[in-house]
Amino acid sequence: MPLQYLLAFIIGILLSQKINFVYILPFTLLFLLRKYSAYIFFFILGFSISHFKMEIWKNNLKNLDIWNVCGIEGKVVSQPSGLFRKKFILKTEKFIYSDGRRERRKIKIYLSVPKTKIFLGDYIRVEEIKIQRIRGAKNPGGFDFRKYMERDGVFLKGKGKDVIILSHHQGLIPSFLYSVRKRVKNLLEKYFKNMPEERTLIETVSFGRDKVPDFLKDIGIRSGTYHFLVISGFHIGFLYFLIRLLTIPFSLWNNRHPKFFPAFSLIIIWIYALITGLKIPVLRASLMFSFFLLGEIFDREISGFSSIYLACFFLLLKNPFSLYNPSFQLSFTATASLLFMFRYLKRNIGKIPSFIKNYIVGGIAVHISLLPLLVFHFGNYYPLGIINNLIILPFASSTVIFSILFFFLPFIFFFPLKISSLLFFKTAFLLSKFSPSFSPDPLFVLFLYYSIFIILKFKSLIPKILLILPLLSVLIFHNARSDGDKIVFFSSKNPLIFVNDGGQHILFASDADRRREIERIFFPYVKNKKIGEITLLHTCFSFHHHGSVMEILKRYRIKRLYDIPVRKNYFPESNFEIIEIKDGEKIKAGKGTINVLFEGGFGESPIYIYRYGKVEILLIPKIGRHGKKFLERKGIKCEVCYIGGVNGRIKLSRKDIETLYLILQAKYKKFIVFENLCKMETFYLNDSAVIIDFSVPPFKIYKWEGRCYNSRIW
Repeated sequence: MPLQYLLAFIIGILLSQKINFVYILPFTLLFLLRKYSAYIFFFILGFSISHFKMEIWKNNLKNLDIWNVCGIEGKVVSQPSGLFRKKFILKTEKFIYSDGRRERRKIKIYLSVPKTKIFLGDYIRVEEIKIQRIRGAKNPGGFDFRKYMERDGVFLKGKGKDVIILSHHQGLIPSFLYSVRKRVKNLLEKYFKNMPEERTLIETVSFGRDKVPDFLKDIGIRSGTYHFLVISGFHIGFLYFLIRLLTIPFSLWNNRHPKFFPAFSLIIIWIYALITGLKIPVLRASLMFSFFLLGEIFDREISGFSSIYLACFFLLLKNPFSLYNPSFQLSFTATASLLFMFRYLKRNIGKIPSFIKNYIVGGIAVHISLLPLLVFHFGNYYPLGIINNLIILPFASSTVIFSILFFFLPFIFFFPLKISSLLFFKTAFLLSKFSPSFSPDPLFVLFLYYSIFIILKFKSLIPKILLILPLLSVLIFHNARSDGDKIVFFSSKNPLIFVNDGGQHILFASDADRRREIERIFFPYVKNKKIGEITLLHTCFSFHHHGSVMEILKRYRIKRLYDIPVRKNYFPESNFEIIEIKDGEKIKAGKGTINVLFEGGFGESPIYIYRYGKVEILLIPKIGRHGKKFLERKGIKCEVCYIGGVNGRIKLSRKDIETLYLILQAKYKKFIVFENLCKMETFYLNDSAVIIDFSVPPFKIYKWEGRCYNSRIW
């Protein structure tokens, strides 16, 4: 399949979400021009498939009375996971309503139920269920779970109390998969009983898990070797290598029957793909190997690029919205770049043994190609990942090979698997401790890509210089787009407030970030905003409050830390300034000023007032009885007041605080402790962040829901 046809197909998928189908109909007239008829066909094919697939999914939800549903029946179509509650996708067959009605309807629902022994392929009934629409991202820059699930045809989520298993493992394939996974789990529990970390690693690396455990995920991301921990084309490649290795003794018989080995390999690869759950990278690699093996069976030669294009086309034909999946993008980009850049890089490496050259060139090519996608999706990049991958690869490959052999002959391959998995885990853990990350500018990444392409494509020096210099000048004189002066109150369990004022970046955060909200919420928001350093103000105090500081230092430089005096000994060798918070302390931002009204103490935070021109915003991350007494004495009037939490039985009235707008945590929605404080409106940080924007004088306040929803201009 030519690349230009695939690109036309992909453009059709992308435009289907932006343009109405009616506007595409005139393009069908271009079929009359034979020169462009193939391009128009693939464009309209991609547009039509993605458009009508989404319309079919939405039509299945029409007239569904979700408020009166009390039970559903259906088939489990994803592997249940979760520690305390099982979460999975159910393809429904029947809906049971509270008035006794039963309705047949086939849709997908993301369910959460009490921990029960349910497996992929089970037909179950869930009773006492509450169904609602999946909510989108709560914070700007955050992961949009609703959009992610909708691209797989899942629009609703439910929470059930009782689960009744009506039948186990419907169909031959689910039963086989269940028996294989059960055998793997039993063998690992028997032989690796006292090695829980290695047992989890083997299960994750060899046969896959729907969710990689947090400790392994953290090690993989920080060392740049996360792709070894998820089932991908890497595993299919080593499975194929193992098959070839095991069939060497039968080479004479294979020469007499040359089509047996490709057919046998094809069957084994797809069985393994089914066992691992048909993940996108596995499907990509399985399809590519399938085209290659089918070419051997039918005596047809197929190039590596053609197999990539065909694999991509068939996967998008099945679900066009896979195009938006980071796993899809990373998998195909890595493979295509490996084929494209391999011969160029190999040519420029010195005279070293061929297998070492291939080993080094492969790692470099993949990491260079994935840099833009990693920066786009995750906001940071681990440059030492190139070296780390070269170190980890032997241990990861041996673990995959020995784990497959261990499944058939556990008493023989237990010891080799134990050694390889131990070395894999310990080496990855050690490398993760010494792998710094950086967040490059997207323009810099484009410049780097453009330069690499020119260097590889042109042999003469003069064209290289003439083509690189214009982009280099743009990069040098490029100024970051100003995001405007604003305050973002994030939707989080602990108070998390970010002030962007005249290029000064100030973060109010909890001292001990046990929920890792800084990494999950704050970092995605600021990943493309070119922030170099941050002024940090702690919102609460404890004896373990270095967590938030350590998290921020992984990405940014802390300019100053405002803390209470008794905490200074926690950072004796810090390279940032530590300032004691005192009553009357003034912190200069850009155009505004933060005044410390009350220095706080154990169990309650300081009370700040942020002044921007004539606008005053009162910030109370956590209030206790001492803060309450202070407010009773002062009687503060302000435009906006934020209260993040209450310690003890505290009730505030308009005599203490009088404000136009009030921002509260969601848990205080049903309480009356802040009754009659605001004159105009109260914003709750339940489903979305609240933003105060100073670009519209004097200010604009609104709830963030992907757009300026529920905005107020004062």
